[in-house]
Amino acid sequence: MPPNALQSRLLTIWAFGAGIGLWFPALAIIQAPLPAQMLDLWVILGWPLALWLLPRCPPQLLIVAALHMASALVSAAFTGPLSVLPLAHAVISGTGAILLFGAICGHADARSGFLSGFLVATAAMTILALAQFKLGAETLDFRNNATFRLPPHMGRAFALFPEVSSLAIHLLVGAAVAFASPRAWAWMLGFTCLATLALSRSTTALLLAPPYLLAAAALHGVGVRRLCALSVLVAALALLFWLTFFQPRWETGAAWRSASMRLATMLGAAGPLLSGDVFGNGLGQNHTITPYAYEVAQRLGLRFGQVPAGINAHIATRLFEEGLPSLVLHITGALIFLKAWLHPALRGDATCRALILLALGSLLSAGLVSGYRTLYTNWLWLALPAGLLGSCYSPSARKTAETVLTRIKKSRESDIWER
Repeated sequence: MPPNALQSRLLTIWAFGAGIGLWFPALAIIQAPLPAQMLDLWVILGWPLALWLLPRCPPQLLIVAALHMASALVSAAFTGPLSVLPLAHAVISGTGAILLFGAICGHADARSGFLSGFLVATAAMTILALAQFKLGAETLDFRNNATFRLPPHMGRAFALFPEVSSLAIHLLVGAAVAFASPRAWAWMLGFTCLATLALSRSTTALLLAPPYLLAAAALHGVGVRRLCALSVLVAALALLFWLTFFQPRWETGAAWRSASMRLATMLGAAGPLLSGDVFGNGLGQNHTITPYAYEVAQRLGLRFGQVPAGINAHIATRLFEEGLPSLVLHITGALIFLKAWLHPALRGDATCRALILLALGSLLSAGLVSGYRTLYTNWLWLALPAGLLGSCYSPSARKTAETVLTRIKKSRESDIWER
């Protein structure tokens, strides 16, 4: 078998498993000496493949991976005390995940395999979440990964995620990826995900679902009239969800306290950098956010009670721990993501659109929802756009780009309001 064909076959197998593994973070496959989820082992097993594919990786992906590794190493070198486990996870698991997820984007079969695995796991976890609603979450609680905080959530579903919010953002992304497929069963899965999302009563979902779904519609090239009609529909559904599921949490103050806590920790994460600590507080030191969060709360008049042991946003966590190098990484990642979002060849391919939507959901998760470094979804927004831009230089991608640009040119000759 030619080397390229063998690489593609191995990468497709890895991609399918990775798509499934994104939905099982709180299930530890190995408990001792350290708890390890499926993707921890899957990334380590994929490192030889990542090194084999390294010469074929696009420059954008190599830049992101190098900046990520340099940020972690520089922070570990210039701050103390040294936290070995966070450093090892950032260098081995984080860098490996970025390289492998980015490499997936350059192979059509691997892209399809990754999305297939993701949708299969979406269906399985949606069924588990609905069963938890029906039978009780405490009855079907299979979480055992001690690297996460695993709080009880009586009466609310979390599937195999650490808590409700991380499940909610994955359901939202799963719905968008399912709607990107032309198959009827995928659309049924998408609507089931949205229904399960509503039952989760996640404040985060209420805030993020409308703009995310509208962004997904815009990416698919929905006309102005349809986009306006969709906006009204989404607003009406959001109001219905609010009155049905979220108003009790708001009246009791639970939703406001949760939002205030997130805001205080996220804004407090900029404290070390603003005070002159160029390299942050050090890897694994996000639990020291408490004084910074309380300072922000006093300035803004926020009330939330006790601050959790960490920051509820992965990007803010990295800025807090790694400082300026992390800021450079995330600005670079944001620019690459924006370029991928606007690229005509990527917008014209169904699987590429689905991956861009997955990257957008990852960005929302990393920026606003989850602070867990071991939640691999938080790394996707750095890897997928960089890998997708590299795939645009293939002959098939250039042909797709020419076709899409021709269609755009013709469409401009018609009235935009009639599309």
